[in-house]
Amino acid sequence: EVARTPKAGAAITTYFWLRLLWSFSIVSIGFVARDLIGDEELTILVITGGAGALGAVLGFVLAPRLVDKVSTTGMLVLAASVFAGAAITLFGAVELNIALAIMTFGLGFGFFLAKITLDSMVQEALGDDFRGRAFSLYDIAYNLAWVIAAAALKLFYSPDIQGLLIAGGGALFLLGIGAIAAWYRRAGLLAAPAPEGASGLSRK
Repeated sequence: EVARTPKAGAAITTYFWLRLLWSFSIVSIGFVARDLIGDEELTILVITGGAGALGAVLGFVLAPRLVDKVSTTGMLVLAASVFAGAAITLFGAVELNIALAIMTFGLGFGFFLAKITLDSMVQEALGDDFRGRAFSLYDIAYNLAWVIAAAALKLFYSPDIQGLLIAGGGALFLLGIGAIAAWYRRAGLLAAPAPEGASGLSRK
C-alpha cells in the first residue's frame, strides 16, 4: 500500500534523505568542533547542542502553524529541506564557532520542520491500517541513514578536508532534494491544497 501511494512513498524517501544529511552532518560537525574547541565539553555542548536544540524546538513548534499557511504540505517540506541543506552547504567549510552554531541551528530547524510535516503527509495518504507499517519504514530509514553516513565518513573523512566534506555533503543533499522536488511535482504534491486541521500532526 505504501509503495502504491505516491504521497506516502515520497514522504518516506524524503525522510530518509533528510536523516542521511542529519547523520552525516552531526558526526562531521562534532569532529570540527573538537578541532576548534578542543576538549572543552561544555563549550562544545553549548555551541552545537544548544543551537541545534533551539532550531529543533522552533521547527517542532512552528510546523503546525506553517502547514496551515502554505498552499501545500509538499512545498513546506521542500522549503524546510532546502533551509537545512543550505545551512550545511554555505557554512560547512567555515571553521568558526559561529558557523558551527549556524549549521546546527539550520539543521535542527529544517529537519524537524520537515519531519513533522512529513508525518502529516503520511497520515493524509494512508488509512489507519497502513500508517503503522509506513512509520515502521521510518525506523528502517533511520538505521540505514546512519549506516550509510558512517560508511561515507570512514571512506572519505580526513581532517584536512573535513570542512569541504561537510559542505559537499550539503550540496549533494540539495541536488537530491531537486530530484525529490521533481518527483513531488509529477505526483501532484505541489498542486493539492494543504489540509485543514493540521494541528493534529504526529509527534513521532
